[in-house]
Amino acid sequence: MPPAVSIDAEAVQKYFLREDEYLRELAVYQSALPHVPHLFDHGKALSISACVNDAEAAPREDYGQHGFYIRIQRILGEPYLDLQDFNAIELGKALSEFHLASHREDGSCLCHIDNQPQNILLASTGYWFIDFSDSRFGRPEEDISHLLLFWAAEFHPASFRDRLKQLLLGYLPGIQLDNQAWRDVTLASEQRFDERRSRYGKQTMLSESQAENRQMIRDLVF
Repeated sequence: MPPAVSIDAEAVQKYFLREDEYLRELAVYQSALPHVPHLFDHGKALSISACVNDAEAAPREDYGQHGFYIRIQRILGEPYLDLQDFNAIELGKALSEFHLASHREDGSCLCHIDNQPQNILLASTGYWFIDFSDSRFGRPEEDISHLLLFWAAEFHPASFRDRLKQLLLGYLPGIQLDNQAWRDVTLASEQRFDERRSRYGKQTMLSESQAENRQMIRDLVF
């Protein structure tokens, strides 16, 4: 069951039944990383009645429906992949800044993991990353390879190739990706991507264009 959300003019309040998801997401917002909405408040939740999208809904004083909440800055943006002319170079820069802010000596960093297009918003203030309940420390190659699979499913190979080059132009000056790590994670990213699509009833059989795009991802050398 996905977390419930209430929205007002300035903030989004997200409710969690699972403490582990709450704590993972809270840790990211408390870190104040680049391109992450500002954290306003968090704590034990009062369960709310009826429509969670009604900001005026009266809370009930019990913890039966929602155990915890996080209240964050509302970003007035759209899922970036809904905008066909999105700037892939700027997205690459934003991802690089996000990863670099938590980069460790062993090459790991905080990875979003669930970087589907709905969790990357494009606003007048740039790119913003939201929904971190699956986040964890790992190799940046995990995040980049998984994100590219959404593009591989969306674009014709020529367009995919151009956007891929632009993303790396923005990303690589900040963080250098490792060729061996890339080979190690690409198959796992494909499996995770396909399992999620299958779970939500989406097509997992690849078209010729999609297969070509995936091969481009596997063959990348940095």
